[in-house]
Amino acid sequence: MIAELGSDWACVTRCDEDGTWTREWIAGAVPGRPDIDLNTISAEGLADLVAEEDRGAARAQFDRALESGSDRTELRVDLGEKGVRWVESSLRVAKSKNGDGTLRTFTTIRDVTDRHETEEALRQSESQYRALIQQASDGIIVFDSDGKIHTSN
Repeated sequence: MIAELGSDWACVTRCDEDGTWTREWIAGAVPGRPDIDLNTISAEGLADLVAEEDRGAARAQFDRALESGSDRTELRVDLGEKGVRWVESSLRVAKSKNGDGTLRTFTTIRDVTDRHETEEALRQSESQYRALIQQASDGIIVFDSDGKIHTSN
């Protein structure tokens, strides 16, 4: 977990046996990107930031982390005026050893929006390239370094 603290956000959440949730944001090396006041987000409110279409994936991640102890997934969060951001969420779950039902989750969240945008631009570029090649009236053959046909129209 310590190695992952280079993430954009990190927090510890505790769920007591009575169902009370408390969250503590970890400060220090965490830059808080994008620049929002994390203390205005309640323990329950963090789930509300997850984009509606990704809430099932967030619940599934939590269930997998409960089962296996940890899980990682990517999903979108809606930060209102700051926009929708893609994040990589890593969860680790620690259950109380005294059997009182208390559990803690250690969460790191890394903003991966730039990577997603780059990947999408690459997909679009490749799609345009393929369409141009397929629609060209001239024959086009691309060979690899061994002289084998790599692609053609």
